[in-house]
Amino acid sequence: MYSGGLIPDAATIHAARKRRQLAREMGGNFIPVETSKKSDKSRLVREDDHDGSDEEERVNMEVNMDARTREERREAFMAAQNKAAGEDSDKGEEDDWESQQIRKGVTGAQLAAVQQECMYQQYMGIPAMPPMILMPQPEPLHMIHEVPTLGMHCFGADDSKLSTPQSIVNKLKERLVSLKEVHHRHTQDRDRVADDLVTLSAEREDLESEGPALVQRFRFYQELRGYVTDLVECLDEKVAVIHALEQRMLALLKKRSDDLMERRRQDVRDQSEELSPLSSQYLYNRFNRSGATPSQRRNREEEESRIRRAAEREGRRTRRRRAREGKYTPTRHVEGMSSDDEMTELEAVAFRTQKDLIESDARLVFEDVVEEFCSVRSIVKRFESWRFTDSDAYKEAYVSLCLPKVLGPIIRLKLITWSPLQESVEFERHKWYDTLLLYGLKESENEELLRQDPDLRLVPTIVEKVILPKLTRK
Repeated sequence: MYSGGLIPDAATIHAARKRRQLAREMGGNFIPVETSKKSDKSRLVREDDHDGSDEEERVNMEVNMDARTREERREAFMAAQNKAAGEDSDKGEEDDWESQQIRKGVTGAQLAAVQQECMYQQYMGIPAMPPMILMPQPEPLHMIHEVPTLGMHCFGADDSKLSTPQSIVNKLKERLVSLKEVHHRHTQDRDRVADDLVTLSAEREDLESEGPALVQRFRFYQELRGYVTDLVECLDEKVAVIHALEQRMLALLKKRSDDLMERRRQDVRDQSEELSPLSSQYLYNRFNRSGATPSQRRNREEEESRIRRAAEREGRRTRRRRAREGKYTPTRHVEGMSSDDEMTELEAVAFRTQKDLIESDARLVFEDVVEEFCSVRSIVKRFESWRFTDSDAYKEAYVSLCLPKVLGPIIRLKLITWSPLQESVEFERHKWYDTLLLYGLKESENEELLRQDPDLRLVPTIVEKVILPKLTRK
């Protein structure tokens, strides 16, 4: 047991201790007390010394030199032998413990990955590298027996599964073809990027050259936007005032028309009574009877007013006749074909006073507005510059449909006292009509371009939206 390097168990140690104690009692070979200090290197002797000889009650003081020498030699030999055996045993235990820990730290997935990598290296002809020590992880015990096979798979122990040179060449050719395709795609991408770079460089140069024009165009549209916004706000405030003045003028004209119609009806009734036989009998009774009842007095007053109206009617006819005599007429005039719209001097003065007041109020409507917001020529000039600058944007903004609405209130204000039944001046003679008629005209314009003009119906639309409603209200 000692020569094998094994550590005796407790029963063996106890038996050896009993034998030594028996030998001391028999007086044979025994170990003196003083020799315990020289055997501190032996584990067995130390344990015997520590156990002590408390149980020994007798101490033999005789010294046997031969036995002592033999015992020392034996103990030295046993100590040296036990020391060598202990070192070998400790080294073996450490190696076993290290191997167990490595086996526990290697997982099945890691073993499979290492085996696959070793097989791929053998397949591609790459020299196998020694396996790397993985981080220790807990692994089930049934995977530990697979660790010894790792080295055989990694270092090509199974040579029968290796590919042939022709298969390797085919694999390399396929790999080369795929790499060529990838290279071709990358080349196309590079060419496309180069073309895009050239195109973008050209566009950048074009944009840099167009920059000043675009800046000027942006400023133009900003100014035009501000102008249109201010114009619309101004007209929104003035439309109500213009509508009120139109109503005042229409009421004045309606009153005069009603007075003339009533006078004409009364003249017709007077003439009818003069021509009837009852009227003649009534005149005879009036001048031949001295007494008169209240009803007769009322009739007399009506007769006097009728006579006064007849005198005024004959005076108007005489004035019209004299006016016609001063003019050359190719045909002979027939009585009753001329109008009887003459007014008395009092009525004419009252009418002119009201008309002049409305005209003065109309002139004060745009008194607080600059000319470019209240003049037809100034407004048209702004939109005409837009048309000549950018005709496409002008058409896309439908300016031709908006112009009649923008110019309508100003034209209504200019025609607020205009009456086609009384004045000989036609609206075609006004300045705004000539301005709109020549709107957007170019020197090189011909009939074909005129048909494509978006503002071709500007004047007819204004006549339809402004002039005709004014006539129908009268």
